[in-house]
Amino acid sequence: MIVTSLSMTEYWFELRRRLLVCLAVYLLFFFVYLFYYDAVYHFLIKPIMLENKALLVSQDITDPLTLPIQVASQLSLLTIMPVVIFQVIAFIRPALYPKERKTLDMVGGFAVLLFYFGVVQSFWLVEPMVLGFIQGLMPKGVLYLPTLASYIGFSMDLAIAFGVAFEVPLVLLMLLLFGWVSAEWVEAHRAWWVIGIFILAMILTPPDVYSQIILAIPMCLMIELVLVISRMLKK
Repeated sequence: MIVTSLSMTEYWFELRRRLLVCLAVYLLFFFVYLFYYDAVYHFLIKPIMLENKALLVSQDITDPLTLPIQVASQLSLLTIMPVVIFQVIAFIRPALYPKERKTLDMVGGFAVLLFYFGVVQSFWLVEPMVLGFIQGLMPKGVLYLPTLASYIGFSMDLAIAFGVAFEVPLVLLMLLLFGWVSAEWVEAHRAWWVIGIFILAMILTPPDVYSQIILAIPMCLMIELVLVISRMLKK
């Protein structure tokens, strides 16, 4: 590891500066989403409106005030992920060897792509499937009317969960390329990490088998792909 001349105080100031950049971008998108709340709302409810699966109701007196803030804050977190990843990479990059820097730069780009791939998969594939499955469990004669607040929370939490879960293969790739673990060790413990992935999918997704499988199987395939890529890069 490269030792720089920066003191601990200078590192803290640098960290604070990068955190302030993330906060500034977050606030910018927060107010943008707040201003365009109606358009954002109609876009977010598309999965639950597909095939007329359900209607949404508002029961809380304060919903007109709290829901725009909830939507704007959670969507802003999703939007600023590239900025956060860039700031993290820029902060730790000076402390790495040149070869490690190249690896980090490559992983950073894929991190953004995989995060949003997970978000898109959650929004357009998993949500309609899960909502249809849940509604199908309702007894006949029972009107399925989720509250707007519960649906927005469900949608945003699921999107963030899928986005974060799809970062797991990249973390493994970094560990492999930096030499902290070996591909042979990962393959030898395949049974354990496959079980771990399905447990993680069970924790992150709603309690239905479909969304768990949709999250777990791509993660397993991506980890297998990571093992192949790591061997190719080390040759």
